[in-house]
Amino acid sequence: MNSPGDVRNLIKSWLRDVSETGTLPFENGGVVVQLLNTWLKSWELDKILDIEMRLAELETEVHKK
Repeated sequence: MNSPGDVRNLIKSWLRDVSETGTLPFENGGVVVQLLNTWLKSWELDKILDIEMRLAELETEVHKK
């Protein structure tokens, strides 16, 4: 796993399998909730990184003027 997107893709694949087969690949259903929380955190991390990058660009532009 190299990025939050990699984590999300893996979790989406697992959840798709659960949806299609109706069976959990894990011992209990609590794991699905943990996967969804992890997916959400990785999405949030991507958004924060994007915001930080755009903010840095804006700050660079302000300092050039």
